[in-house]
Amino acid sequence: MILSTEDFAPDAPEGASRSEYINRKDLKWIIIILVVLGLLLTPVYLTMRSQQQKQACAGNLGQIYKGLFLYSQLNDDRLPPVYEMEPDGTPRVQELDGKGSVISWASHLGSHIPDRVKMSCPASSADENVPTLVYGRPGRQDAIEPVSYGMVASLSSMPIGDLADPNGTLLITESSNSGAQGSYNPLPFRKDGKVVPFDGMVIGWNNSNSFPNAQTEFMTRLAFRNTSQGNFGAQALGRHNLVNNAIMADGSLRLLTAPEAKVKIQRGRPSGIWNVEATFYPLFYEEGAAEAAPAP
Repeated sequence: MILSTEDFAPDAPEGASRSEYINRKDLKWIIIILVVLGLLLTPVYLTMRSQQQKQACAGNLGQIYKGLFLYSQLNDDRLPPVYEMEPDGTPRVQELDGKGSVISWASHLGSHIPDRVKMSCPASSADENVPTLVYGRPGRQDAIEPVSYGMVASLSSMPIGDLADPNGTLLITESSNSGAQGSYNPLPFRKDGKVVPFDGMVIGWNNSNSFPNAQTEFMTRLAFRNTSQGNFGAQALGRHNLVNNAIMADGSLRLLTAPEAKVKIQRGRPSGIWNVEATFYPLFYEEGAAEAAPAP
């Protein structure tokens, strides 16, 4: 019997047969198989991770709504203010431990949601999040937490009972801070000519940070990437493939697509999911009126 050099491995122990060790040729094929399996399984892993992030994000919003509802029960049925502002209407930046943050609607929910619940989506990037001073988390002192969700500005401090269609009115959805990831932010807050660093807690209108008018076209700061020019096409990417999670004013969850950033104005008022009530800017709803209440 003639044996070739392939029947032996240089490092094989003395007396070992071919079945007792892996030679270099076998090792090469094992590596190739593992690489191929890795390439085949990577999309599966990424899809599973994406679904887990989407579900976790939806769970966050469900708990956030419960916190908002509890807050309203203690505050004359009213939603919290969208943000604490300076006299000029810009968001107030609060310092804590040498770090800047804002006081927003999320600040007031600390004692109303479980400590384990986060107010940022696991799929959001660090630059999309808004550092927010959150009050009264159970067993904790006030702390700065990342928030990746925004409230529709015109619903600030509004009594929930005043909403004509809570099921059809969008309240909170995934947002992006300061135009991060190419998101649409044509009207950043400015103070003394400089852009205020934090604005992602506010879902605004393209020509006002508070109220729409007859010329309003789009909603701002929604977490749809590469939409900075208002190009909200059907293929615009959100945090969860083509959608973002959103919560309606009645607590129901909804998937928001990029084309829905377009505001539909009917008889001088926004309709559909961006509907807001006349009582907060009555001049806008008067027949023939073209301007909303002045924006801060």
